[in-house]
Amino acid sequence: MPYKDLKSFNNDTTAFFVHNFINRADCYKGKTLNDVVKDMQLPIKKGNAIIKGRITNYSLGVIIGVNTNDESLILREQGRVANNLFVYWEDEVYIDLQHEADITDHKKPYSDYLDIYKNAKIKELKALAPKEEKYLNQVKSAEKRNEFIRRQKLIEESINR
Repeated sequence: MPYKDLKSFNNDTTAFFVHNFINRADCYKGKTLNDVVKDMQLPIKKGNAIIKGRITNYSLGVIIGVNTNDESLILREQGRVANNLFVYWEDEVYIDLQHEADITDHKKPYSDYLDIYKNAKIKELKALAPKEEKYLNQVKSAEKRNEFIRRQKLIEESINR
């Protein structure tokens, strides 16, 4: 399945995310965060490292999104899904926790993640699809649709842990 730019979806960011980052998630295995960010075509407003354990200097991945933390919370309260990507690394990456805090607190730009993780290879990319029928209808056959829904439930459970 080929990549499609945002204009192909009439600037519908959700349809764009479903196609490129859910249906094509496996295409990013072995690539870098820079490859993902280039394909996002939208400014990153949110970034958080996925830390191993509670307090450690090792990142298992990063969450990036086009919604701020506040926007993401509002969408969640409305039962909607924010356009966030959960990027997991093949190998843990050592990070400076103060630098991470500065990024999270908006003292440093999210683009710093591109430098921090420039050598990290992607093991897995996850994103949640909205539950609205218009996006589920993209999955035509009942068997594929049921598999898609099952996979989304597993992703949601792993993200919410």
